[in-house]
Amino acid sequence: MAPEIQLRPYTREHASILASYALDEVYCAHEGWPYPSDPARILAWAEHLADSPSDDLIRLMASVGDVPVGYVDFQRDDAGVRELGYAIAPSRLWGQGLGTAAARAALDYGFVDMQLNRIWAEAVEANAASVRVLERSGMTFVRYGDDARCLDSRRAATVHRMRPTTRR
Repeated sequence: MAPEIQLRPYTREHASILASYALDEVYCAHEGWPYPSDPARILAWAEHLADSPSDDLIRLMASVGDVPVGYVDFQRDDAGVRELGYAIAPSRLWGQGLGTAAARAALDYGFVDMQLNRIWAEAVEANAASVRVLERSGMTFVRYGDDARCLDSRRAATVHRMRPTTRR
């Protein structure tokens, strides 16, 4: 059974949670962050994100019960269109269905609460788990995008551009 994810507005109280991700070597590698990252620098960025919210980026914390397990983002594209991003952390939580549950909750939130017309996402082909999350959440492959790097590989990886198969 898939875990139930609750999405909550991102606040300053969540900044220290995001900063703690800087101490997770596997997470940092997947995000392209140096390891060890500077938690104080990440904390300042995370606090700024909470203190100065932008219409261009909506961040929601993903939780199972009261336990934060990551976040989802909606980045502005065009009117009624947003790019979906997500992260599950710490990395010890990976492989438990939380990414798919978070992506599904985000799609529901985007279409119902935000009344978006379209949500799209990208996943680097080399990050097969992320591609599977998007497919399992109901998104379908549309086309290859620009080259991107994943896990500091010397060879650029191709990006999958995804979109929902149906409006929820």
